[in-house]
Amino acid sequence: MKSKSALRKAFLDLRSRSFSNSVQTEIQRKLVDFLLSKKYQNIGLYHPIRGEVDVFAILEALPQRSVYLPRVKGERLEFVSVGEGDELVEGAFGILEPEGPVVDPRILDLVVVPGIAFTEAGNRLGYGGGFYDRFLASLDCTCVGVCQDLFLTDYLPMQSHDQRMDFVITETDVYKTTNDVS
Repeated sequence: MKSKSALRKAFLDLRSRSFSNSVQTEIQRKLVDFLLSKKYQNIGLYHPIRGEVDVFAILEALPQRSVYLPRVKGERLEFVSVGEGDELVEGAFGILEPEGPVVDPRILDLVVVPGIAFTEAGNRLGYGGGFYDRFLASLDCTCVGVCQDLFLTDYLPMQSHDQRMDFVITETDVYKTTNDVS
């Protein structure tokens, strides 16, 4: 079996040359439909890097929802309210982050989590920093991973601190994992 670092390298290499606008648009559509059908009010998104699905682009499709973006503070994530037109500044790892006051993360109903690859069971391969795993470990909210079908795999090595997703959304399906409590 491949190590997490070997899998990261292989999936990132594949992702750098495989994403189409039509696939991205379909994933965004499925995510918006999912969010609106479940009536989540306080939603954590992310600003994409390195070929991730651009979930920030769906902000305008969620006018009746409160949306939050993360920023890195030391070894942890904190979330800040954002709206259309809010200025973002380059933060840790070159990721665009919001400025403004931090919100209590317990208000989040749902967090859309970036990842390099996922399994239908909700396992996630991130970049290896553990930021989302640490953040999600203390929360009781719905976690959604998004990726292209190409990055939905049968197996990913998991460790005790790794957090599983409740749903994984691709361009072809919404997978309800065994981790789901809703």
